[in-house]
Amino acid sequence: MTKPDGLVPVLIFFPILLIPSGICTFFYGRNWYRLSQSVTEYRGAIASKDSEQ
Repeated sequence: MTKPDGLVPVLIFFPILLIPSGICTFFYGRNWYRLSQSVTEYRGAIASKDSEQ
């Protein structure tokens, strides 16, 4: 039972792609709560400006 040639590059490159995305998720995950909070406040400010007009 031989492995198909297409599977080998996937097994090699998949971890290489996963590691940076995991690092990014780790760094952004800690700041995600504050980031989403500021986005919510920003949208709220836009909504209040629209309702004033």
